[in-house]
Amino acid sequence: MKYLQSFPLHHVFFAAYPVIALLAHNIEQVRPSQAQRALVVAVVGSIACFLFLKLLLREWRKAALGCTVFVVMFFSYGHIYDLLRQLGGLAEAIGRHRYLLPIWLLAFGIGLWWIRSRLRDVTLITLALNIAAVATVVLPTIRIVVFEARFQAVQSSTVKQDIGECDVSIDPEATPPDVYYIILDAYTSGDTLRDVYGFDNSAFLDNLREMGFYIAPGSQSNYGVTGLSLSASFNMNYLDKLDESFSQPDTADWMPLWPLLTRGIARRNLECLGYKVITFDTGYYWSGWRDADVFFDPSSTALTKFERAGGVNAFESMLIESSAGLVITDAATLMPDFLKQAIEGPYREHRALILYQLDSLEKVVPGLEGPKLVFAHILVPHPPFVFGADGEEVDQSGAFTLGGTNEEMPFEERAAMYIGQVKFINQRISLIVEEILERSEPPPIIILQGDHGLDGPLSSQMAILNAYYLPEGGDQHLYETVSPVNTFRIIFDHYFGGSYGLIEDISYYSRHVDPFNFILVPNEFSTHE
Repeated sequence: MKYLQSFPLHHVFFAAYPVIALLAHNIEQVRPSQAQRALVVAVVGSIACFLFLKLLLREWRKAALGCTVFVVMFFSYGHIYDLLRQLGGLAEAIGRHRYLLPIWLLAFGIGLWWIRSRLRDVTLITLALNIAAVATVVLPTIRIVVFEARFQAVQSSTVKQDIGECDVSIDPEATPPDVYYIILDAYTSGDTLRDVYGFDNSAFLDNLREMGFYIAPGSQSNYGVTGLSLSASFNMNYLDKLDESFSQPDTADWMPLWPLLTRGIARRNLECLGYKVITFDTGYYWSGWRDADVFFDPSSTALTKFERAGGVNAFESMLIESSAGLVITDAATLMPDFLKQAIEGPYREHRALILYQLDSLEKVVPGLEGPKLVFAHILVPHPPFVFGADGEEVDQSGAFTLGGTNEEMPFEERAAMYIGQVKFINQRISLIVEEILERSEPPPIIILQGDHGLDGPLSSQMAILNAYYLPEGGDQHLYETVSPVNTFRIIFDHYFGGSYGLIEDISYYSRHVDPFNFILVPNEFSTHE
């Protein structure tokens, strides 16, 4: 206890807390390694603040107290800024940097004056703050440690193992087809593009039809969240049939999804038949199969050119947006180019990663020896919007997040940027498909599929692009409202001697923050004209 009274460490713990708390809140989407640099900067910054104030206040416990005041004010600035803007009226007017920042600096100055001139003995304050700071950091740290322990245990349990007898088969005299499963994140249906976004996508869809694709115009995703949607697709069934925990609406535990995403039945079946697994780093950790036979990771492969964008990462961008760093990002247009590029780093790296995926899928993957299962989860046309219609860069502002959907934008602006990315990916996917078809022998199986929609009523948010290239009569099993849960059932039954059969096409909507609280979304395509 005497140590806690004598040695002020609270400023260090309070500086670490925003980083640790943000990581704990996003631990299911963010790897701890992404927070390491932010944690070091926060701790070192608090120590530098302490040393500076020690020179100014001439008493180390008062310097620590002043530093804690600064840290709390710095990391709360963004939250206060957002709150004032949400309140509207006079509060919104005050919530502009030109007013709020001077008020903030004045308040900090008054606080320092009070600490230096009015406080006599800060021993008890030091004790209280030390205890409070340590206690504050403990809870989110425990959450991170527990999650990581569970995560490592689940990863270990899903390591690729020797496969016994296969549930499916291939003709030993025939060359099995390559299977391409290409997910275009948040790519909605042609009807939704027309009715909600005012965009006619018929040229792209007609081009696919000319190449031999079947387009399911009334297809809906089975789930409205990526992780849930892909889990159902790869396991050819609904989540409550795969794990009873998914039928409990009050849970938000994503951990049981990990083995369903990474070692799903579809993957295991094809591996059992001798297929190589080819996949990509996506920036979305949960859909990256890092134990694949070929994993296209731009940080470790030279198969295609990739330049890291540098600058802050996505986690750091979120942290900046909740702190006084928001002043810097909002003034990015006034900064030198090198600072602006550093702040925009997550957007540029996201863009570079998608280009890397597309270039690899077009130029490298078709030439890899088969048979192969190629899984490409491409985060376009999903926000953030980093591509214009012709692939040009798009100016961005605000914190980068893969889960963000730019909902604060006026719909007209948001719709225009979404359509820009639809046009871009249409061009690239058309070229990729042409290349795959030209270089594949025998003809491949290709699925182009959205994992969910984006805007409009629930039926539109569940509506998806669902296009199949199933040679040698495989398309005879398809129909207008076929959904992803039946995709691999059809493929295994027609090409690999399976006996899965079709199941009912059902759509369940839920939000990412409340993933297992489902709303049944009927398919209204029966009224389609």
